[in-house]
Amino acid sequence: MPITHKIVAYLIKYRLIIACAVFLGTLFFGVGLTRLEIDNDTMKSVPRDLEEYQQLVRLEEEFTSPFTLLALLTFPEDSPYSLHERIEMVEHFGKQYGTLSITDAPAFSSVAHIGSLHIPKRVGGIVPRISGEPLVDTTQTEEELLQRINSYPDLAGSLISEDGRAFSLVLEMNPEVDRSTIVRKAVEVTRQEDGRTDRTASITGGTAMSFFISERTEIDFTILLPLSLLISTLLLYLVFKRKLYVFISLLVICIAVVWTFGSMGWLGVPLSVVTSVIPVILFPIGVADSIHLLKTFSRLRWRLKLPFDRALENTYHELLRPIILTSITTFIGFSSFIFSEISWTRTFGIFTGLGVMLALLFSLLLLPIFLYYEKEHPVRFRKERIRKPSSKLYAVVTHYIFSGPLHGAALFCIVGVAFFGLRQIYFETNPISMFSAESPIVQSDKLISEHFSGTRFFSVVLSRTEGNLTDLSAWEELQQIHRYINEQDAVGSVVSLLPYVEQTSRELTDNPLSSTAVRVLFQNRDNLPDTLRTALSGQINADNTRIRLNVVARNMEDPDFDYRHLAHDIEAHISHNYSHWETYSAGPALITNAMLDLLIRTQVTSLTLAIIFVCLVLILLFRSIKIGFFTTVPILLSTITTYALMGLFGVSINTVTVIVINTCLGIGIDYAIHFTSGFLYYRERGNENRRALRKTVFNKGSVILFNTMVVGAGFLILIFSSFPPIRAFGFFIFVSMIISSIYSIFFLPVLFKNLRYKDSTY
Repeated sequence: MPITHKIVAYLIKYRLIIACAVFLGTLFFGVGLTRLEIDNDTMKSVPRDLEEYQQLVRLEEEFTSPFTLLALLTFPEDSPYSLHERIEMVEHFGKQYGTLSITDAPAFSSVAHIGSLHIPKRVGGIVPRISGEPLVDTTQTEEELLQRINSYPDLAGSLISEDGRAFSLVLEMNPEVDRSTIVRKAVEVTRQEDGRTDRTASITGGTAMSFFISERTEIDFTILLPLSLLISTLLLYLVFKRKLYVFISLLVICIAVVWTFGSMGWLGVPLSVVTSVIPVILFPIGVADSIHLLKTFSRLRWRLKLPFDRALENTYHELLRPIILTSITTFIGFSSFIFSEISWTRTFGIFTGLGVMLALLFSLLLLPIFLYYEKEHPVRFRKERIRKPSSKLYAVVTHYIFSGPLHGAALFCIVGVAFFGLRQIYFETNPISMFSAESPIVQSDKLISEHFSGTRFFSVVLSRTEGNLTDLSAWEELQQIHRYINEQDAVGSVVSLLPYVEQTSRELTDNPLSSTAVRVLFQNRDNLPDTLRTALSGQINADNTRIRLNVVARNMEDPDFDYRHLAHDIEAHISHNYSHWETYSAGPALITNAMLDLLIRTQVTSLTLAIIFVCLVLILLFRSIKIGFFTTVPILLSTITTYALMGLFGVSINTVTVIVINTCLGIGIDYAIHFTSGFLYYRERGNENRRALRKTVFNKGSVILFNTMVVGAGFLILIFSSFPPIRAFGFFIFVSMIISSIYSIFFLPVLFKNLRYKDSTY
């Protein structure tokens, strides 16, 4: 054992230097922890070269911010307030948003609500001029006011419900101010208003999701991390019954977590809902290495009474290759996400893989140091009872190994589950899917969808190639385009300048469109009142050649509905029927669907690469193509089964659950590796295949299942998360580990029982 002898000798000789280096490094990365920030702005996870993102940037450059929040103020049916009083409350609510500022810059470019809405009104004599008249007339009775409001559906329909109980406020964010900060300030205002008993205030929209996700992420992090530490402590004590070994194991993982998150802090990588689960993953994975090393050392040192040096050397000789191999395959499973185009997923893969390797490194470096001092101050060792695995399990497995019909029945069941389950798989990238159905953000989203048009937004931008928007013909074509978009089933409403132009024309000429109205509105905007000039600035550019139609799409129940197809149909219709217009579409709804494609590519690419690399590593380390491939078979079957079960349970593949399968691959392959290593170990000692398999099942089967339950329990902690996708992640990781361990015990013997000796060189 020359290599392990040298390793152990160096670790003991330079133990103080190693301990000091790790301590100083931990201090350094501990400072990095203080620089770590939470940021769940979903737009920051979007690739910058994505076409839909580039179109959104173009929209932001040409107009005011395309990022919008929707606030909702609702009153009960038996509300004691009159319509006038409700509108006054809405105006007060709007003023609170309008006065928000961040570093002396206004948080919102505009705040639109029913109280701020002005309709064009003719003033003057011979030379017509247009002024803005408030839609809300305080001198009217409640019935007259509601009738007046409902007579302008194109202008007011998106701001007040028909029964006058629900009011929306459209908040356009200042593009020069950080979106996360704006949302945080807006939510504070909303919660102050929602604290009243006579009305309900809420806020929603795709951009608002980032704040609520970050808020819940911080809460989850402060709950799940201590809970994970507590569960790991209890499980380790059950395994070792020795406080020193529990302390050593936890210390190693804590140091690995500090180094991992400290490196994120120093590199300026924010903590997101996806990366927040890294510690919960590292605790059970890292603890597994410590369990193997400490249990083996304890057996050799205290039960067999070997000297410290020999016990440690034998421990490293027996386990160094398997634990390095399992760590490498786990690293491959996670680091395959490095090729993902979604930054959240890519960051998760990189730093989880880093954490796994750090946990391995510190286990190998630090455990001998503590064990060395245990030698100098021995603790009375209580002899362990040798527990035999369940004879029933042993009988079932050995019977299955040599029973052909059972093999076929098992495969038939797997194929059946896969056939029905895989067909139910669907992908989801809508941020609102991160929340439970009872959460306030989901409820507010439903309210706005019910009372108004929807909460899925994108803009259609039209550029005039001949002439400009001071031509009446341009507005006649826009009127037709506007009508076409409104007729689409998926469209709730279209917000644009057209209703203003039509109302102005009626005031000036009694016609729905007129050149007089167009000239008054667009040839000299400085003469317009502030309310109308503000309305124009965000919808039409300065030289009157480009206009923006804001499409409010319905919240479609079909998770596969693609708003990009809706936008494409609109663009195709315009290009085919109106030769003087060029158009493009942009907005959060389109990016959400584009991210769906990236998510699918991420899953396919990362999983394919992970399987290929894991198979190659196993072939190289086992020095056999056949053995390497056979060892991969159980994890392939467990991957398919886990996917199918997710489909049967109706769990979507999203930015969180997309990491389930790769985690299953990285962790589940460990069981196949340990079983294969055990089989080859007994095979090399002269046992024929059947006897070697029986010994492997007898000695490794219960150990694998025990390890599955211990490590899996660490992942089950995630079922206490606030986020349904993270709860699903924790549950299905646990399920996948059980499936992987069972498949390894049941299927590998089937593959190995006819293996020839020359194929099993190890």
